[in-house]
Amino acid sequence: MLPCAVSRRKCLALRSECVRWTRLLTMLAACGALCSAGAQSAGSQTTTKFYRYVVFTDTFDNDFRLEIAAGAIPKGDYYKVERDQQGRIVRETGMRDGKESAVTTYHYSGSSRFYDSDETFVNGEKTQITLYQRDPQGRVTRMDNETAVGKPTQYWVLTWSPSHVDVRIYDPDNRPTDHLSSDFSPGGLQARQVQYSSPASDASYSEIEMDEHTGLDFSEREVRDGKLVNTRKFSYDGNGDKTRIDVYNSEGVWFASVEFTDGKTTRRKYGSGKEVRYSYDNGEVKEGTIMIGGRTLCKLTYDRESDGTLKRTLAIGADGTLWAEYPPPMVWDINQNGQPMGGRTDGIIHKTGNWW
Repeated sequence: MLPCAVSRRKCLALRSECVRWTRLLTMLAACGALCSAGAQSAGSQTTTKFYRYVVFTDTFDNDFRLEIAAGAIPKGDYYKVERDQQGRIVRETGMRDGKESAVTTYHYSGSSRFYDSDETFVNGEKTQITLYQRDPQGRVTRMDNETAVGKPTQYWVLTWSPSHVDVRIYDPDNRPTDHLSSDFSPGGLQARQVQYSSPASDASYSEIEMDEHTGLDFSEREVRDGKLVNTRKFSYDGNGDKTRIDVYNSEGVWFASVEFTDGKTTRRKYGSGKEVRYSYDNGEVKEGTIMIGGRTLCKLTYDRESDGTLKRTLAIGADGTLWAEYPPPMVWDINQNGQPMGGRTDGIIHKTGNWW
């Protein structure tokens, strides 16, 4: 699972490294709501409970595990879930350290067990509407995503077989944009997901194994053109926060790791002796220090607008000179020639030759 405090279903098509390894939502205070856990609302007749984990079911819906005691404010991500008198989820709120992030509200037709639409809100503002079609077993067969004002943005077509679903995602002009699939355990919970690199080919993909009881990713295999490239293994603390990713090559030899604190990337380390350390200011990355053999090579600094929007990333040498500049998105790490990692070649390079 993308490790963000939003619906797991909405993360499925966003398995890029940045989205999967960072929290992107602005938090709002919600301590008062937490203290009312387990209480019935006389007006709406809903029951509110809090859970540590969200899991994904074989109807393409969310469910929740490990209830949190009323009045507790745990560290890390968790979920506030409100149910009606029939036990149906009517509102789901992502929480972190006692503060709210995204909110999803669900709509049901009559006494139906399954919802037919939902609305997502961030900072109190509606951002998305999703419409659902289901088969007689209640499994989602199509999802239509729209903007807050009802403009179509994409649709998902789901094809089911026993313990498996294949998902094709299209833009409003019917052009394929993504392909993924999920396998489910005998208990009906997601245990494996495959995200294909291209909707036109199944030769390159990332295969993710997950703990069905927590929804947390356990390991990931990256395959290109049918050949294993690397394997990632994930570690977590007691709050469900990712603390480390270890990366192994196709022969199973460790060659890199990524470390996290409170959901933020703090260090990347390579077997070659390269290391990148990150510092933060008000929750945003302030700079990344690239070190080779324990010595500072250069720093990545982030030039932002007054509202925090990234304008560009700069690479500044240890002597204070400008080595390179990069347009958005944010550059977390670079190759030996100064270009961003991840296949990008859009850097404006001022320092020629290999940097180390």
